[in-house]
Amino acid sequence: MNGFGIQILSAFEDAFLTVISYALLYILGYYFYSRFLLISRGSFHLKQRTHRLFSLTFMFSLSLYLLVLSEILQTLHTSTRKLLWHFNFFSLLSLLTFILPFSLIHSILTTYHFTSHLTSTTLCIQSLYILLLLYPFPLFSSTTTIISHVTHRIVWLGTCLLATISGLASIAIPFEYLITFYIYPITPFHLES
Repeated sequence: MNGFGIQILSAFEDAFLTVISYALLYILGYYFYSRFLLISRGSFHLKQRTHRLFSLTFMFSLSLYLLVLSEILQTLHTSTRKLLWHFNFFSLLSLLTFILPFSLIHSILTTYHFTSHLTSTTLCIQSLYILLLLYPFPLFSSTTTIISHVTHRIVWLGTCLLATISGLASIAIPFEYLITFYIYPITPFHLES
């Protein structure tokens, strides 16, 4: 075989491995969600949409991890790894910035049957969220691309949310569980005095 035939065979093997890994990771994400995270409330359509979105996010996240492993093991061609890295990264960014927030808003609106006034307010808040996420602040230079800007914003939002959640947990959990050490039982003697 000549060099061109070997390159075509290598590209076919890379494509086959990629499709198989995406399919297996999607099925694994679907199984993980249905086995460990599924809540048996809500309509069938909302549960199916949540299943699919979680499986897609799971698939793209773990495929980034598999790309790092394929870099170490040298299993995929360099250009294939770079192409798949960009594809997975852009897919995760689009899921995180556009699809998941709109899906969350839509599921809240359909679950609680909000009025049209509240729907328009919610859509305005959602639009403001996207504008704030994509608006280039002067913190970044003019050479910064929109992808790196969105990535910086997502990391910033994630760090803020993580700090808020851990701060709430560090206050709420000791208050709930350690307060029992300071509560004394009330006896009839306390009631008489």
